[in-house]
Amino acid sequence: MQKHNYNLEKYNFVQIVEELFECDTLQEIHLKLPPDIQYKELHKIGEDNKTWFHKVFYKPINEENSKFQELYEKFVYEEISKYVEEDKFLYQKSPTFRVHIPENIAVGGWHKDKDYNHPEGEINFIVSLTEANDTSSIWAESSPEKEDFQPLNMVPGEVIQFDGNKCLHGNKVNKTNKSRVSFDFRILPFSKYRPDMAKKSIAIGKSFILGDYYKLYEDNK
Repeated sequence: MQKHNYNLEKYNFVQIVEELFECDTLQEIHLKLPPDIQYKELHKIGEDNKTWFHKVFYKPINEENSKFQELYEKFVYEEISKYVEEDKFLYQKSPTFRVHIPENIAVGGWHKDKDYNHPEGEINFIVSLTEANDTSSIWAESSPEKEDFQPLNMVPGEVIQFDGNKCLHGNKVNKTNKSRVSFDFRILPFSKYRPDMAKKSIAIGKSFILGDYYKLYEDNK
């Protein structure tokens, strides 16, 4: 696991998401839930990425009118590319949005991404838009099969890079009384890419090929 820093003013993800949800602080985003939508039960696999929060977040992305998506791609090109050894790689077309509200989980199940059909060689990056502490954090083992689970605590302005492909990770029930809002994405070095990878993501049903799950980054220098 590695932790990197970025400029919060230049990459104002927090402000964009606050404006999108008309929220003064993202740690209280759960208070924006419509009265008729209250998540009393723990999210399950297949339902954890279809919440009201996800519908609001992805609507402008699907309509190709998203300031967040535009900034995300700039972030990949200007910041994340520094941490990828190859000058040519694939990156997740749109990030995965997470909201870990109090008394619930953000991801419905402990897993390794390879168990969800993700190709070997992917690198995971997490960007938290709120403080992520203890039970509001993602928990992960430090290396495959080690089972030494620790919270990936972080604050806005930090990026965590880890091997989510092979390391078991997941959520605990959030007991902090504050929401954790974050997004994550995956990078695949081009040398690891196999165009015949026909398997689809269990979470979103996209194939792990260029143009479906991935976009291409290529250093033109």
